[in-house]
Amino acid sequence: MKKYLLLSFAFLFTFKASAQMLDVSNYVTSMQMSEEFLKNLAACSPYEESKSSGLANVETAVTYKIIGLQDNGNCEVRIDSDAGEMNISAYQICSFSKETLKQFIPAMLNVLKNKNYTLENLSEMMQNEDNQTVMSIMMDEEICSIHRDAFDMTKNVREKLRDCEKFSETQKLGPTELTREIIGRNGDKCLFNIHILQKKPDLSSISGELVEQLKDMLEEMSDRYYDIKCEFSPSDITTYINILEAQVVPAIDSLDDMQKGLENMNPQMEMNFLQEHCEAVFPDLP
Repeated sequence: MKKYLLLSFAFLFTFKASAQMLDVSNYVTSMQMSEEFLKNLAACSPYEESKSSGLANVETAVTYKIIGLQDNGNCEVRIDSDAGEMNISAYQICSFSKETLKQFIPAMLNVLKNKNYTLENLSEMMQNEDNQTVMSIMMDEEICSIHRDAFDMTKNVREKLRDCEKFSETQKLGPTELTREIIGRNGDKCLFNIHILQKKPDLSSISGELVEQLKDMLEEMSDRYYDIKCEFSPSDITTYINILEAQVVPAIDSLDDMQKGLENMNPQMEMNFLQEHCEAVFPDLP
């Protein structure tokens, strides 16, 4: 298992290094509300548009909807987002006063003029006055409320694992596909496997000063496969289910709770348990 963990860290390092050069312009601009949306927002005319895009093999869909004028004269807007393969859904409902719209719309129009976005210039983007105006309005809970559904990627596996019922489920996390598979019983043990597919890095959206230094290495990489084979006792099953359950991120209705919930996502707890109770297999390694 130590060899498996070292390889995992190597892939994470490669991803972090290439992420610094990641050109996310297409992703960001395709997900932004349009000038047509802002035109209708200025008049608070009912209007709806949907956006979709992918980044690191994660597909995201967003719908912007102008509901219309409220009884208090404010304009109601709803934004729904869904990362389908990761099973994460959230929505935001904003109530814009006329005064707020006079700040928000010009600032957002200026933000739309920026067509170049990379993770390298993220800090500069965040310090931009227009971007700060937009973000301060969208994050003001007196103007916009937010809700994110619970994030639970192992519910089905946990339910099936209690009785060691044959089951398989695949999760896509960016370039990684992770399959948890319950094989069934072998005497008093439950046979359980994890299959990991680490896809070759996609170079189509990578650019920057370091790209030429890493390009040859990344191009030579291929899809890699890893298997983790386990034989769980009844007590192992209970412990493993508890570990997976502890990583469930609860639903939130406040920006203050956003980070608190994400802190539960600690895959290291699962890796430590698997390291002690399972065997790693590297079918594509000599």
